Amino acid sequence: MTRTLLLLAACLAAAHCIKNIDLQQPIVRTAPEELNKDGYFGYSLVLHQKVVSTGFEQSLQNTYLIVGAPNGTRSNSAEKNTGFVYECRLAQNGQCTRIPALSDDTADSNLEDKEGQFMGGALASNGDRFMACGHRYVNFNPSNTNTRSVYGRCFYADRSLNNFQEFQPCEGVGRKITQSLGVCPAGMSAVVAETSDGTDHLALGAPGSYLLKRIVIRSTPGRVDSNRFQPYDLTGEKHIRVGKETVSLRASFRSTNVEDFATSVPRLGSYFGAVHIIRNDDTLQMISQNLVGDQMGEYYGFSLVALNLAGDSLDELIVSAPMYRDRNIGAETGRIYIYRNIGATLSLVTRIVGVAAYSRFGHAMASLGDITGDGFDDVAVSAPFGAEQGTVYIYHSSASQFLTPTPQQVITPSTLNLMPIIISEFESFGTALASFDVDGNGFNDLAIGSYKDQSAVVLRTRPLAQVTTTLVATPGIVDITDANQMMAYDVGTFSYFDVIYSVEFNGQGSITLDITLVSERARRNQGLQQRLFFRDTSDTAQREPMVTRQDVQLNQGQEQTFTDRVFVQNGILDIFSGFTFDLEITARDFVRPENNGNERLTNLDAFPVVSISGPSSLQVEIQNNCTGECIADLAVTRNGDVTYTGARDPNLLTVGEVTEVIIPISIQNKGNNAFRAQLVFNLPIQSLLFTSVSGEFITCNQGNGNGQIVPFICDIGNPFEMDVTQSTEFRFRPADSLTGERQHYLNFNVTSSNEGNLTNDNTVGVTLQVNTVADIFVDEGIAFPDQVNHASEPPTGDIVNVTSLGPSFVTTFTIGNNGPSVIPNARLTIHWPLNVKDSENKNYFLYLTGWRTIQSTSVSVSCDTTYFNPAGLDIATSVDTAGTPGGIPGTSEGRRRRRSVGGGMQPRRRRGRNTRIPRQDMENLPVSVDRRVSCLPEDRDNIANNHTCAAIVCEVRQLRAGNRVQVEISAVIDERHIAGIDSYTFFPSAQVEMVGSDHINESNTKDNNASAEFRSIPGELVVPSGSSGDDESVPWYVIAVPIIAAVILIIVVAVVLYFCGFFRRKNKQEIEDQARENLAEENTAM
Repeated sequence: MTRTLLLLAACLAAAHCIKNIDLQQPIVRTAPEELNKDGYFGYSLVLHQKVVSTGFEQSLQNTYLIVGAPNGTRSNSAEKNTGFVYECRLAQNGQCTRIPALSDDTADSNLEDKEGQFMGGALASNGDRFMACGHRYVNFNPSNTNTRSVYGRCFYADRSLNNFQEFQPCEGVGRKITQSLGVCPAGMSAVVAETSDGTDHLALGAPGSYLLKRIVIRSTPGRVDSNRFQPYDLTGEKHIRVGKETVSLRASFRSTNVEDFATSVPRLGSYFGAVHIIRNDDTLQMISQNLVGDQMGEYYGFSLVALNLAGDSLDELIVSAPMYRDRNIGAETGRIYIYRNIGATLSLVTRIVGVAAYSRFGHAMASLGDITGDGFDDVAVSAPFGAEQGTVYIYHSSASQFLTPTPQQVITPSTLNLMPIIISEFESFGTALASFDVDGNGFNDLAIGSYKDQSAVVLRTRPLAQVTTTLVATPGIVDITDANQMMAYDVGTFSYFDVIYSVEFNGQGSITLDITLVSERARRNQGLQQRLFFRDTSDTAQREPMVTRQDVQLNQGQEQTFTDRVFVQNGILDIFSGFTFDLEITARDFVRPENNGNERLTNLDAFPVVSISGPSSLQVEIQNNCTGECIADLAVTRNGDVTYTGARDPNLLTVGEVTEVIIPISIQNKGNNAFRAQLVFNLPIQSLLFTSVSGEFITCNQGNGNGQIVPFICDIGNPFEMDVTQSTEFRFRPADSLTGERQHYLNFNVTSSNEGNLTNDNTVGVTLQVNTVADIFVDEGIAFPDQVNHASEPPTGDIVNVTSLGPSFVTTFTIGNNGPSVIPNARLTIHWPLNVKDSENKNYFLYLTGWRTIQSTSVSVSCDTTYFNPAGLDIATSVDTAGTPGGIPGTSEGRRRRRSVGGGMQPRRRRGRNTRIPRQDMENLPVSVDRRVSCLPEDRDNIANNHTCAAIVCEVRQLRAGNRVQVEISAVIDERHIAGIDSYTFFPSAQVEMVGSDHINESNTKDNNASAEFRSIPGELVVPSGSSGDDESVPWYVIAVPIIAAVILIIVVAVVLYFCGFFRRKNKQEIEDQARENLAEENTAM
């Protein structure tokens, strides 16, 4: 669809783009209900007039659309796919009916086989004669029904289609011929041609198969017998399998009085294809050189069309190659070859290539005759397949152009004024094309077949209305500064001039025209500043870019002249290129509602398309006040030193330190006024960021870049006057990405639309010395916890989760950049104590489980995971993913994990009943050893080490000044190889460096190396039950004696207390006596 729109736009840009194939009232005919759904209705078609007619009504009444359905089957027919031919009326509510003589689907099984005969596959008409063929018709030998001969058969009739005669050109031609022909599918292609004496001749293509030769058969109607057919061995080649190999047409190659034949063999010559021109006489000799294709397999010659492109009454030839593969898009598009006829010799003029992939451009072609009224024939070319529903292209020829490379009209189903449901059903629009004047207006109309959806469309051609024009401006050169050419209008005063044009009608009767004068269409389409406007014809203060006069009535030979005043906008920038105008003239149009393609037809004579003879465009020059040839001479220089704001060294652009770069520039014009003067500079993406420019004379805007370069276009005056010098300052903000350069270059270029002396002074280069300083470091590592306890014995059973291996811990290294410049790429390498050296079973000390970053910036970090979780264990419950070690702060989960890790013990596995080892056996235990497992730089290369250090590489990107990022490594003690009474001290180390940054100066105020330390010590020593400690049993008396002694002691104490009165209580009388005594003592005291 995009390519189609581009073609239409190209036509609109042409001065005389005539599109007179009417799309408002298409005629649509579809297959009758009796036909099967795959009957191929629309595979072939012709337009045929049964009675010579003139005028609109009579022509429509007597002209028929004849459509082949070669795969057709009636629902009640015993023979399948015999094929039918239908005649369709074109008037309102026209129907399609079978032609009886061509639709006999009954067969004598002893003589013939009509199933699959493809009747209607080829149709031909020259007005006086009509012919239809079925090239797959099978004939039986009466004496031996097992002998089947594919002879094909055809029917022909006069104009009225009343008297059809059948003939089988390959039947009964003699033993010699039948032996040489064998399979003779005559009628794959068919044409009716005329000789100088007015005799019609029929030409049929019979391509043959495998061992058989291709032939062209010629016959003279009137006496149909085998002797009148002249078989012609077209190629003399055998042993080549062919399909649709022969296409024939009639053409006036030698004389306007004789119509000869052109025939093609698309698979000839290793599938390059060939076309031959053959005399229309008994000799059937070739009269022209062989024409051959250029690309193997492009199916050169699939379709042929002859037409008069040169205006000399002789026919030129167009040959299609619909399978041509366009290497530019890597798909089949199709193309056509255009040959010019010079003295019966054809020479290639040009080729036109299709635009849509797999569309089969050139599948069908038809001559339209001269539909533009210029004496040169025009042509329709189809591309029925591909992504679209099908497309038909209309090409015009003219005296100035043999055949336009761009179509003047592009027709698709969606452009037809039909109901959407009808439009949506088209699938192969353009599989067949035919042309004939169906409505008697003198212009050929176009029939289009679409066999996949079983439909056919007829589009009528609108006549032409010839008009002659003149178009001038006064004054011819406009001086927009001339006070005498100023006029008050609306709310201002503007320069003005007048455009004067005339229109004369040269046709018959009278015509109603709409006339529009459009200013600067190209600038408006490009979104450029609109410089002109018209005074509204109604004298209202409207500013319009065009003026239209509607319903202008003109009689034959009448001329009208019009004058329109044009104003120039104040302050326009482009005063060097001239003002342009386009004159558009259209006749009265008619608009129909969406229809079903079978309504009452409108006579298009009342709605012609205007054909303009004379100027339709005008350019008005602008007075430039120049001397001589009006050549400017601009120059640009640097006007002083570059200033680096914030720099310690004033000569260096230190990235991250410099906040602004100021470049002084001077511009001078040493020639005539410079029109549309501009200064242009380009900035690579994220290098320098343009912030501002000083001076009222200059305005800068960002242009459209290519993704890597951003152009800036600065208008510096229109005009930038002669002998003038202007100074300005450009201000930029450095971007971090400048760290990739030691020098940065800027070019400032000045130009104008009339720049003549393009010397070196039109460009000035500025070199910025870029200084990049960074300080990368890594802090000492932190292990959390710094000490854990491992078990005295290895775990048993299958290990599924890393919690079964041993206690976990994390180690964190912090890297940063003290600046001032950004570090694009850095590498952190962590050397990690991994496993026992040369261990085949990967006896790990520390089993790596994961890594993460803890940061407050957007630094990008990516670590190699080669050494992490090599056994694929479940780590979901053992590796924290929060921002700090030990879980998420403030949650019970976090506190639980913190206590577990901080205590140095993970929940232990129960390994049976344990007891302490007896003291007398302690001396038999092995001695505990404190082992050092170091990956420090000084220890890594020590061959005495019994361990391997893994290098964990982390790539760090865009480490900006002041950024810090923590890389945390998670691991567990692997008690499968570390359990026991020995203690282990581990020393991982880290190193950070800048990568690919030779241009960066490193200050090295902090260390690039760091290390961490943590220990794993054995927990409480235990032994399993059943050891020697269980054999020492305690005697029973050792337990009984202390118990008995304790009981005796308790009894003795109780007896002593009893006799001492400890357990004795006072009676009631004693208590009362004691109370009276106490009371008497108190009274005495008083």
